[in-house]
Amino acid sequence: MPRSMHISLSMVMASATALFFFGVVGFNMSDRLTEPESVSPVILNHVPPVTAQVQPSPSVVKQPLKVDRNLRLFFEHEISQHRGDEAGIRKQLQIDLSSHLNDEDVQQAMRIFENYQRYEHAAAGIEQQESSANIKSAQDIQLLQHQMDILRAEYLGSQLSDQLFPSAHQLSDMVSTQMNILQDHSLDPKERIKQLMATQVQLQAFAQHQDALSACQNSSCPTQ
Repeated sequence: MPRSMHISLSMVMASATALFFFGVVGFNMSDRLTEPESVSPVILNHVPPVTAQVQPSPSVVKQPLKVDRNLRLFFEHEISQHRGDEAGIRKQLQIDLSSHLNDEDVQQAMRIFENYQRYEHAAAGIEQQESSANIKSAQDIQLLQHQMDILRAEYLGSQLSDQLFPSAHQLSDMVSTQMNILQDHSLDPKERIKQLMATQVQLQAFAQHQDALSACQNSSCPTQ
């Protein structure tokens, strides 16, 4: 084979080899450029976020207004906490009542409180009379103490309705009669006490019956 042909064949073979080599390399490079880079999976210990368990606040079950000695004790407590501050008493009382009663019963309780304050003021006036130098005889003291009983009966009667106590309307007549006796100075003191004591039992029975009605259950209420 002539030398010139041998060189030419060698060059063709070398060129073919080079083309093949670069073609393979170029193909591999193009794959690397077009394929997305594989990401090795990272396994995390997944811990759910700890959220504070918010307990729903229990709904306040508001009770119906109950007129009994507990209500009076509640009034006395409020007065003792804000003694001398009438506005403060009313404001705090309304706040405290609103947490237990609906709006309508709160208004009724505030009206009862007004009656209670009138009762307390009248009672304080009687106590002042009782401690004054003008009260000398045991009979006069007894009359004043009986006047306290009348005031208490008035206070109780102002809270009652015909539904609770059908004969509540009789109370006003009873109180008026006793007030007339107290103011009738033409009577001998002993006679006045005798007449007043005749209705003392009625007043006490009235108060006890009202307390029993306030505390009773539907199935065990005392009959009239």
